[in-house]
Amino acid sequence: MRYAIISDIHGNYFALNAVLEDCKKQHIDKYLFLGDYYGEFPMPNEVISKIKEIDNSYAIKGNKEQRLVDYYYTSHEQRTSEQLAPLFWNLKNINNSSYEYIESLPETLSFEIDNTKFFMAHSPSQHFEYGVIDSISGLTFINEFGMDYTNHSEYLHYIKNKIQTDLNFINTLSDKTDGIYLFGHYHTQWHTRINNKLLINPGSCGMPNDFDTSAPYTVLDTNGFSIIERRVQYDIKMPVQFLKESDYYRFAPFWCKLSIMEFENAKVTAFLFLEFVEELAKARNDTIRPYSNTLWREAISLYEKTH
Repeated sequence: MRYAIISDIHGNYFALNAVLEDCKKQHIDKYLFLGDYYGEFPMPNEVISKIKEIDNSYAIKGNKEQRLVDYYYTSHEQRTSEQLAPLFWNLKNINNSSYEYIESLPETLSFEIDNTKFFMAHSPSQHFEYGVIDSISGLTFINEFGMDYTNHSEYLHYIKNKIQTDLNFINTLSDKTDGIYLFGHYHTQWHTRINNKLLINPGSCGMPNDFDTSAPYTVLDTNGFSIIERRVQYDIKMPVQFLKESDYYRFAPFWCKLSIMEFENAKVTAFLFLEFVEELAKARNDTIRPYSNTLWREAISLYEKTH
């Protein structure tokens, strides 16, 4: 059985289509979708409709989908936070069919096929609580390797060593059922095997943060348990152009500019800006969360002058 593991599409319908076309060449039997189907690109309905069309699949919520459900019943008068503009745009533009599908998805899923146990979650913390794996993110590339890191084999070695030397995590893992643990959330593609547990993050299909703009997903072949990390080349100008010409860009221009910068460089950008805002909030003794529009606008002005 060959599985395609796909996560973090973030509304990038072009990347999803490229990955699904590649899947045809890989003779995929079943598709496993790990959440975050909407977000930075304005094609949430197209992405969700495409996933719904695939019968031989399992899908779960990501933190994006859960957040959408949490905010769905807020009044339009409350939707004035400029920090949350991308969320509110998606709330307004996701159609009823897509929303009902999102709401129906489980947050985690486990199943067994041919004596192989699978455990699906969007975030590794849903499997293991917060710990060492949560430090393996796009920021790792910048903090550990610098801005020009490109050696994926070295990165896989770094991850395995980091996990194996963390006694708290190893103890947590030893109490878990043997099987395959799937998760995304941190936008970096990697996998490792610890004893009889296989851990797989397929990376972010639509918004990779591992310095490679091609769309990642992972193929798992349970006949011998081979793992193939795929990267699919496609024209990344297409989603950027679509975003710039969309109502989304007009509704949340600064967020969209950050998203384009992050996407085109495949490097963490938005998170670094949020760290910048948090430092400014502390300096202003501002405890309002989400951030007030006044603070948010000041942060944007200062950030654009210094970056």
